[in-house]
Amino acid sequence: MAAGISDYLDSSDRLLTTAQRFSSSIGNSRYRDLAAADLLAAVENPSGRAAQRFFENEARTPNAAARVDPENLLAAALFDLQSSSVLISAGLMLNESGVYRGPEELSQALQEISETRATLAQPPTPRFFSAPSGVVSADLGAAKETFRANANNALKGIVDDAAETIGGVVEKLTKLDAAKVAEALEGFGQRPLEMLAAAGRLVRRGIEKLKAAIDAIVSLFGSEALAQVKAKIGELWESFKAGKFTGAILTAMFATATVNQYITEILSHSTLDKDKIDNATNELSPLAQEYTRKVNLLRALRNGIGLAFGCLIFFDFAGPWVTFTAALGYLAVIGGTVLVGSEYTGQYRLFGWANGVKQVTGTIAAA
Repeated sequence: MAAGISDYLDSSDRLLTTAQRFSSSIGNSRYRDLAAADLLAAVENPSGRAAQRFFENEARTPNAAARVDPENLLAAALFDLQSSSVLISAGLMLNESGVYRGPEELSQALQEISETRATLAQPPTPRFFSAPSGVVSADLGAAKETFRANANNALKGIVDDAAETIGGVVEKLTKLDAAKVAEALEGFGQRPLEMLAAAGRLVRRGIEKLKAAIDAIVSLFGSEALAQVKAKIGELWESFKAGKFTGAILTAMFATATVNQYITEILSHSTLDKDKIDNATNELSPLAQEYTRKVNLLRALRNGIGLAFGCLIFFDFAGPWVTFTAALGYLAVIGGTVLVGSEYTGQYRLFGWANGVKQVTGTIAAA
């Protein structure tokens, strides 16, 4: 299991237990204050080196994306984002900032954490494609056909998974003020997200955690890739507004046709080794799992943004800030999905986080 996921599971387990204890103590003023203090401690002291780097802002230095494992950064941002929903919903239960809500929002936040933990604790199961392991082909021709079929399946699966993930994000974006979405896209990655003043220690800290999470997701792209990613986000958003979004747009963005041509070229070599081709086929299975794990994190971030947004709308002081922040977060998740898909198809790798389908193909002809 990746270090970032392991750290998230440890930290979120403590957060979940502490938040449940807080919810149980809400009717007892003596224990309620202690439970609230424990809740703040649970989010202030997350376990794991990746989360520590994140909280110390090392992941948000220029060009950080080229140095920081994206899975660790995404997992740390997810913990921050889910902490935000827990803190703000707990503040609502305490009537902080003059707004009272019952346990509904906190229950939803804890349910989301439980479901996310269940997903991330298990080996990732690709939704749209799978690849065999332990392949031993009967002959060279069979090895070629097996690799070709599974590589093509992987490319198509990455596109289909990304299309569904992005579609779910855009569905949420379309419910926001279009002017705020346009403002968020215009300023994407070019100016830091401002802090929102709020009364009440839980609500205030929850907003700080939300800001930190959004800043971290945006930092995923680094300064070098920012312009390219921003352009792709804008293209996808415009296609949705025009009702023209299809998987074909992502097929073009990921250049899967070019990768397929490369596969054909490599498999046409006259001096190929059957075992090398089988080894390449067997590399597609861990590739599928790694890709799915990152997209699972992005989907959890998408859900987390919606929950935090749902808690903050009860506060009059949040106003346009929360809509802008939600839009910025959703746009960043779209960009992250495009970036991850590009890395794992392999034609356009901005950072080389992983060996994509193209790089796996290249090992067949390597000396």
